[in-house]
Amino acid sequence: MSSDISEENKSVSRSVSSESSQGNVIAVAKFNQFDEILFTFLLTFYKEQRLGPIFQLLELIITVLQCITVTFQRNDWPMSGQFYQIFEDVFRWLTFSISWNNITFMLVMTILFGAFAVGVIVVIIICVLINKKGTMQIPIIGNVLNIIVSLLTGIFYLPAVNVFFGSFNCIGKAGTSSFTIGIKCEGSEDLIILIFGMLLFVFYFCFTFMIRLFIYQLEAKKGGPFTLQTGVYPCIVQVLTTLLPIVGIILRSQQAAIAGIGIVISFLLTIYPIGLQPYFSPWGNTIWASAMSIMGITFIVGLLCSFLDTTQTWVSVFIWILFIILVIVIPLIISVLTYKRARSLWAMREDEEVPEIKSKKNPLIILSNTQQQQAYPTQSQTPQIASSVNKNPHVIQNRSVNVNEPTPNTNASQSLNIPVSNKFTPETQPLLYQQAIPDQLHFFAFGQDKNQAQVTHLKKAVELPRYKTVFQIQNAIKFLNKPKLRKKHECIVLAEQLTSTGQKKFGSESSMWSTIAIYHSSFSKNNIRLSDALRNVKQNLPNILERWMVFAMMHDMENKHTQGSGSNQLGVTFRIRFQKATKEHELSKAFLNQAYMYLSKENIDLDRTMSLLDKAILHERLSREIFEELMKQHPNSISILRGFGALLRDIYRDDETALQMFNEANSIESDMSVIGNDNDNDNRSERMSQRSKGVQSMQSKRDDGKSVSQSTHQKKKKKKKNSNKSSLTIDLSEDKSNLIPGFLELIILCMAIITVCLLISFIFAINTFSQSQQTVEAINDCTQIMVQAYDVFMFCKYFGLREDSTAGKLDLSEVTFIPSMDQIKNITQTTAVKMGQTLQDAYMLTVDSSIFANWEQEFINQTLGNYIPDSTGVSIIDIDWQQKGNMIDILTTIANIADDISSSYWDSNLDRFKNLLFYMRANIPVTVIEVSKQIGIEYCNSAQKKAIVSVIISIVLGVVALVVPLIVNIIQFVYTIRKLKRERYTVFFALAKAPKSEYLNLKKRLDDVEKDDEAETQSLHTETDTHHFDHDKSKEGINDDQTKDHLKKKDNLQNNDQQNAFIEDNFDEDQSNDENEGLDEQEDKVKGKSQNDQNDEREEGEENDSVEKEELLMKKIKNISSFIPMQFFVRAVIGFVLIMTLPLAFTIISVYASLAAVQLNTAIFITGYRTSLLGSCMLCAINLANTGFIFVPTNFVCTLSTNPMWNDLSHFTDNQKLLQELLSKTLQFLQQINIRLLYGTSSNEAKDVTGDSLIDGITSIRTIKSNSETQLVQYGDRECFEARDGDCDIPNRIYGTTKSFHGFEALFGLFTQSCYELISKEDPYTEVSISTRQIQTMGSLLIYDLKGGCAAYRIAMVDEQTQQMSMLQTTLIIMFIVAILSTLIGFGLLITTRTLLFNVAESSSKMKELDPENDSNERTGMGPAGWKDAYACDSIRIDKQHERVLLYLAGLCGSIDTSMNVNEQMATLMNSEEWMDSIDTQTILHHYNSIHMERTHQNQGIDGQHLGNQDGEGNVQKDVDMSAFMNKSQLKDLVKKQLAIASIVVRTTFSVLNDEEKLIQNYKIAQSHRKAHENQHATIIRKIQSAMLSLAYSSRTKDGYTLIPSTHAQSLIRLYASWLVDHVQKIDRELVTLLIGKAPESELERMVTNVPQELKMPRSYTKFLDSDNASLQDKTLFNRMIKVLKLKQHSTH
Repeated sequence: MSSDISEENKSVSRSVSSESSQGNVIAVAKFNQFDEILFTFLLTFYKEQRLGPIFQLLELIITVLQCITVTFQRNDWPMSGQFYQIFEDVFRWLTFSISWNNITFMLVMTILFGAFAVGVIVVIIICVLINKKGTMQIPIIGNVLNIIVSLLTGIFYLPAVNVFFGSFNCIGKAGTSSFTIGIKCEGSEDLIILIFGMLLFVFYFCFTFMIRLFIYQLEAKKGGPFTLQTGVYPCIVQVLTTLLPIVGIILRSQQAAIAGIGIVISFLLTIYPIGLQPYFSPWGNTIWASAMSIMGITFIVGLLCSFLDTTQTWVSVFIWILFIILVIVIPLIISVLTYKRARSLWAMREDEEVPEIKSKKNPLIILSNTQQQQAYPTQSQTPQIASSVNKNPHVIQNRSVNVNEPTPNTNASQSLNIPVSNKFTPETQPLLYQQAIPDQLHFFAFGQDKNQAQVTHLKKAVELPRYKTVFQIQNAIKFLNKPKLRKKHECIVLAEQLTSTGQKKFGSESSMWSTIAIYHSSFSKNNIRLSDALRNVKQNLPNILERWMVFAMMHDMENKHTQGSGSNQLGVTFRIRFQKATKEHELSKAFLNQAYMYLSKENIDLDRTMSLLDKAILHERLSREIFEELMKQHPNSISILRGFGALLRDIYRDDETALQMFNEANSIESDMSVIGNDNDNDNRSERMSQRSKGVQSMQSKRDDGKSVSQSTHQKKKKKKKNSNKSSLTIDLSEDKSNLIPGFLELIILCMAIITVCLLISFIFAINTFSQSQQTVEAINDCTQIMVQAYDVFMFCKYFGLREDSTAGKLDLSEVTFIPSMDQIKNITQTTAVKMGQTLQDAYMLTVDSSIFANWEQEFINQTLGNYIPDSTGVSIIDIDWQQKGNMIDILTTIANIADDISSSYWDSNLDRFKNLLFYMRANIPVTVIEVSKQIGIEYCNSAQKKAIVSVIISIVLGVVALVVPLIVNIIQFVYTIRKLKRERYTVFFALAKAPKSEYLNLKKRLDDVEKDDEAETQSLHTETDTHHFDHDKSKEGINDDQTKDHLKKKDNLQNNDQQNAFIEDNFDEDQSNDENEGLDEQEDKVKGKSQNDQNDEREEGEENDSVEKEELLMKKIKNISSFIPMQFFVRAVIGFVLIMTLPLAFTIISVYASLAAVQLNTAIFITGYRTSLLGSCMLCAINLANTGFIFVPTNFVCTLSTNPMWNDLSHFTDNQKLLQELLSKTLQFLQQINIRLLYGTSSNEAKDVTGDSLIDGITSIRTIKSNSETQLVQYGDRECFEARDGDCDIPNRIYGTTKSFHGFEALFGLFTQSCYELISKEDPYTEVSISTRQIQTMGSLLIYDLKGGCAAYRIAMVDEQTQQMSMLQTTLIIMFIVAILSTLIGFGLLITTRTLLFNVAESSSKMKELDPENDSNERTGMGPAGWKDAYACDSIRIDKQHERVLLYLAGLCGSIDTSMNVNEQMATLMNSEEWMDSIDTQTILHHYNSIHMERTHQNQGIDGQHLGNQDGEGNVQKDVDMSAFMNKSQLKDLVKKQLAIASIVVRTTFSVLNDEEKLIQNYKIAQSHRKAHENQHATIIRKIQSAMLSLAYSSRTKDGYTLIPSTHAQSLIRLYASWLVDHVQKIDRELVTLLIGKAPESELERMVTNVPQELKMPRSYTKFLDSDNASLQDKTLFNRMIKVLKLKQHSTH
């Protein structure tokens, strides 16, 4: 191989290879954090293909129509009838103003638009996260997302504005146009939609603005007519067109203002494309200017319509004719002006000659118009031009000097000399010194018109102006949008001249460089100059649009490089990710190095060391994750393979996998160098495909869901036989669920428990609200029944008084409070109907069975009487009796009687009608009122019980929901943390007590990564330069004379000294063998006794000290807790707070809501009961004033009555004193009830009992509160309390009162004062009559305002409770949602804590892997020389023989270097059925165990500190020191055993090679393979021979026997590893392939169990020694090996 390849092979030990120089074309521009986030978000849309020009034209047309809709709807256009309706419907649906007809539809559309916008944002964020993770998003998702965003920000933008601002139609004055809306602006829904719509509008507007500002077509060549350089104009269009519908809604009554604003907006949008030409194509500017002018014309006509009377026919005709003329003429004029202005700004037109830029300082002047218009090269010259440009793209060929001369094959000396002025510097002209025209100039040479030879007459070129602004240059090069011009070479050169001129004049302006970047991106396709332009944009303070352009173009270049240039030319994102991975790798290695340094000290800073290890593992994890992601995306990347391999080698110490990756990277690099010179594209693609498959096959071991590190850890764990894996040191390939068993299940269960408990509490609370509302209605109905019953009773009284007055029995001329007979009948009938309906409502609202019993069961004693005429003819009650009945029947009867009274057939003189009146008068005051009271109180108690049950359930559920999950999770976390700590302490304790020398070796390993390339390469690689050399030699044959001489010289130099020493040692040994043995035995006995005694004492002391030190060390380690990250505790605390606080708050609110829902029930009942007591007072007053009375034969007592007034028929008495007493009791009871109602039962005012057991048994809250509605009713100034409709219109309705009063309190006080006055009358018989002032005052109050005040007070309380329940219900719903979300967030945080704990567990697991003891087997074992399935050749016969050779070799290496771990190989030998009976196997096992026992015994007798100090220097020094502690006989015995094992290894190896050659010979394998095979055998044997002689010579010195240095073990490992890789995996596998089909299967599967005790020479080496190619030295060395190893050569005779 060449020296370059050799250097490349050496570089594999380095951590990261430098990136290819081609990858540096793209400069990595850095953006601030805001730009990075925003641009990454926008890149999701930018990567998708823009919707085509047809869609953009359709969007423009629809946008214009939507803007025109404003003037059509707000200005009175001359249209009517069906024609107008068609246009109106179209415009309504086009702008979604159809949503203004229905509040629900508008709300749905508002939510729909908002949901779409928010959903798109969420999907974009998900796509960004997916891209950042390196996972490719599904293409259809990006396509659909692009279409949705294009529609939302384009066609559907203005309709969304109409929807969001629809609620403004409820504000302000409506317009006078024919356009009407159907929305009903009632209630609070419109305000809610308005606020919600404004919030969504702001979000939607900003999102659309951002999309229009940044997402546009940058490809000027293929982007179509709507290609932009910036997104400013679309944003201006958005802002101004947004104003049109808003103005149309807000100023809908100002038609002229709407039209005027529309004209101004249209004018601005028309002038902009004319003047500033935002589109690269003139057609884009023309189309937009024309469209905006059409919009302006409609607003001009709309302005005329707002001033003219469009109902007149001539006005309509005039307006339509004017509109048609203007809409045709004006856009045509605007189109012509726009197009001509665009062309006038170009540097040239298609019908003109190419102009010339006259500048002495411009290097491109030699490519002027005069020379460029000469004849083009012929077709034979064209390939030369293309070839020359391809070979040297950085210079311009001088083909314009003499076009008749063939273009030379260019080089630097033949290229055009560009004049360089001293005024030009690389800073001002950075591009002109590298190349003057694009490096793809040949494209234009091939793209010339076939008819270019035809002479066309062109106009004379117009002299170019002196460009003074960037705008002029930007428009000057827009002639390239013409395909005919950009195909011409001279036009491209002109564009180059223009950009060079702009570069010179405006090199400090970022806008100029952005123009140059767009030019190169679209036309020249010169990535080098494009990247240079992008760098200059970044260097010249670009605005955010230019920074976005740089970001987008850089990613475009990246994608092109990644797709078209192979995996080694990767883009910006790849390099950033790769640099991140490399940085994390370096940090991990640095922290690990520091940790090794701390661990190698005697006094370890435990806390610091553990922190360093955690940091190292953290950075290793980050690096590994990035490498694994990049590996999936770029499997052929050399940098990734080497970087990942370096990570495995440095951190995991996985040399084997790292070696494979390094070798794979070298192979890819070699193939790429071959491919680079290969012109056959098929071969190129085929090789890269095969290479990619090779990498993927190597990676397939990692694609099963396990990372490389995981497979490495598993491999190490499998090889560790005696590893005691703890319960928490998890396998990283397993799921995180193994960390905390059932963690997710417990979390989900706890979350479900809390959710279910909250839901049940919520349902109970809502149910309590619902039941409370029903209860309030039922209680209100019960009180209404009492009031209505008393109304019926009193108006029946008034009915009788009017009848008496009509009959002349009573004078009512001075009585004003009693209504007329018609009014009495009307009110009675109305009350009776209401009473029946109220009864039905109350019964329907009943739920409890106990209350149903009160309504339905016949437990009420109703009193009945029978009128019969007496002897004088006057009807009296002859008999009265009681009969059982139910409440429903009684009330129904009373209602029916009241209804009959108001009928025309009622005759009070008839006895049967008198019986009915008696029935009402006897049952209403006591029986009906008391039963209604009981039912009302039963309603209150039932609601109170249900509320208490709901509260208890809420509390229990709250406790269960909060305490149980809290306890479970806390126990779970505490248990896990304890396990983590226990595991970490165990692992770290093992690390801390490991030998210091191990850490010194590991630290040295890391330090030597960059310093010792050759040594690292030899330790890691099997395909080294030496092996390549040996492989080449085996192909050439050993008969090479030069090689033979070289080997002779080398052998002579190496063996002279060793041979002399060996001979001298043999002589000394023969002379004094017996004498030395005797002396050695005596010395051994003396030394043995003294050393044994000292060793016993020292061992006992060291053991005690060791135990104490370990206990102290473990105690210190247990004081460390910093490895549990503080973030875990923060998340856990926040999570538990969220889980606890808000659900607890919800529980508290639900409890309060359940109690608050029923707290006003009793107060509402007491309010109605107070009204009935007022009726009782009025009853006593009427009876006191009425001289007539009804004789009752039997005074029945109502057993259901609990009131302190009366419970019998005492109200029928004619005893005035008794009536005064009854009135006094009723008044006292009324006042007590009033106090309880106003101030509550718990107040001091209400501490006295009423005497009513039911009333005293209920509680009521204070109803009179500051600034409440009840306070206003109670004390506020009023003109009237309306009891019935129209009462307030009755003048002087309250007797003696003609002005306003201070609320209900004044009326109640007036009523009670009248009662007191009546009670205080000494002679009621003479002082009290129906016309008495007190009677009339009380009667008028109760009929009108006092009764109305009671109803107003009750309604105020009901409204207060309704509002309170509504507020609590809303709060409860909000708190329920918040509590659920809080619970989810809290448990989400708890779930994330598992990742933190998993990282701790992973760190503990990694620490265990970092333990030197764990992989000491790997580092000190056989390594690549150990048998693996990868070395198998698919033949049991050959494979088993190879395996036996390696097992024997392990015994030899393990006996030489006892620090090596070959226990697995020895166990395999011991347990092998095939080889255990072999003498060689038994000999090796016996010698190996004997040597190890002897060496172990000697190690125990050596001072540990001394040995430890020497151990850091290496194994060789340690072995030499060991020799000093062994006597000669022991050394001699050890060496003989080692050489005996070496002899067996040689015999076995020779036997294997000989067997292979027999198979080749017996089955007549092809000569080509046979020759190659035998040549390699000869080479291998020579290497084994040399190694074994070196090993034997090292066992003897002039002083006698000595231990064989351990370096020979490593040499043998490398030698046999080379044999495995270079020969077994290649040549032997090929042999097996050739044998299949020729040799019987039984022959290939046969086991060769015994190795001959004689050395069987392979035919290949025999031929070599017998040939002339073998030197005398070769034969001598072979004979010496036979002699030294005491081998007996097999005789052929």
